[in-house]
Amino acid sequence: MPVSEYVDFKRYTKEQFYEEDHVELAAEVKRLHELGCHVVLTNSNHPLVHEQYRKFAVEVVQTKGYISCNRKVSLAKNKS
Repeated sequence: MPVSEYVDFKRYTKEQFYEEDHVELAAEVKRLHELGCHVVLTNSNHPLVHEQYRKFAVEVVQTKGYISCNRKVSLAKNKS
Protein backbone atom coordinates (compact mmCIF):
# COMPACT_ATOMS: atom_id res chain seq x y z
CA MET A 1 0.00 0.00 0.00
CA PRO A 2 1.27 3.51 -0.72
CA VAL A 3 2.84 5.20 2.29
CA SER A 4 3.57 8.45 0.44
CA GLU A 5 3.23 9.97 -3.02
CA TYR A 6 6.49 8.43 -4.27
CA VAL A 7 6.75 5.33 -2.09
CA ASP A 8 4.08 3.02 -3.40
CA PHE A 9 5.94 0.04 -4.96
CA LYS A 10 3.01 -0.77 -7.23
CA ARG A 11 4.65 0.07 -10.54
CA TYR A 12 6.93 -2.96 -10.76
CA THR A 13 4.53 -4.65 -13.18
CA LYS A 14 2.42 -3.27 -16.02
CA GLU A 15 -0.73 -4.39 -14.17
CA GLN A 16 0.25 -2.61 -10.93
CA PHE A 17 -0.99 -3.81 -7.53
CA TYR A 18 -4.18 -2.26 -6.21
CA GLU A 19 -6.08 -2.38 -2.92
CA GLU A 20 -8.21 -5.28 -4.21
CA ASP A 21 -5.01 -7.20 -4.90
CA HIS A 22 -3.90 -6.66 -1.30
CA VAL A 23 -7.22 -8.02 -0.05
CA GLU A 24 -6.85 -11.06 -2.32
CA LEU A 25 -3.28 -11.60 -1.14
CA ALA A 26 -4.37 -11.47 2.50
CA ALA A 27 -7.09 -14.05 1.80
CA GLU A 28 -4.49 -16.35 0.23
CA VAL A 29 -2.15 -15.93 3.20
CA LYS A 30 -5.03 -16.83 5.56
CA ARG A 31 -5.91 -19.87 3.42
CA LEU A 32 -2.32 -21.10 3.46
CA HIS A 33 -2.10 -20.55 7.22
CA GLU A 34 -5.26 -22.62 7.74
CA LEU A 35 -3.63 -25.42 5.72
CA GLY A 36 -0.71 -25.36 8.18
CA CYS A 37 1.76 -23.49 6.00
CA HIS A 38 4.29 -21.08 7.48
CA VAL A 39 4.07 -17.78 5.65
CA VAL A 40 6.40 -14.77 5.77
CA LEU A 41 5.21 -11.63 4.03
CA THR A 42 6.62 -8.13 3.80
CA ASN A 43 4.44 -5.13 3.08
CA SER A 44 4.18 -1.44 3.86
CA ASN A 45 3.30 -0.04 7.28
CA HIS A 46 -0.20 0.99 6.25
CA PRO A 47 -3.51 0.77 8.18
CA LEU A 48 -5.10 -1.54 5.57
CA VAL A 49 -2.18 -3.94 5.90
CA HIS A 50 -2.58 -4.01 9.69
CA GLU A 51 -6.32 -4.56 9.28
CA GLN A 52 -5.88 -7.42 6.81
CA TYR A 53 -3.30 -9.21 8.96
CA ARG A 54 -4.62 -8.40 12.46
CA LYS A 55 -4.87 -12.11 13.35
CA PHE A 56 -1.17 -12.61 12.67
CA ALA A 57 1.98 -11.50 14.44
CA VAL A 58 3.05 -8.28 12.73
CA GLU A 59 6.45 -6.73 13.29
CA VAL A 60 7.22 -3.25 11.96
CA VAL A 61 10.83 -2.93 10.80
CA GLN A 62 12.32 0.39 9.70
CA THR A 63 14.19 0.04 6.42
CA LYS A 64 15.94 2.11 3.80
CA GLY A 65 15.65 1.19 0.17
CA TYR A 66 17.57 2.28 -2.87
CA ILE A 67 16.27 1.43 -6.31
CA SER A 68 18.07 2.17 -9.54
CA CYS A 69 18.41 0.64 -12.97
CA ASN A 70 22.14 1.36 -12.71
CA ARG A 71 23.80 -1.10 -10.32
CA LYS A 72 26.80 1.18 -9.72
CA VAL A 73 24.51 4.05 -8.65
CA SER A 74 22.59 1.77 -6.27
CA LEU A 75 25.80 0.45 -4.72
CA ALA A 76 27.18 3.97 -4.30
CA LYS A 77 24.00 5.11 -2.54
CA ASN A 78 24.07 2.10 -0.24
CA LYS A 79 27.60 3.00 0.92
CA SER A 80 26.66 6.54 1.95
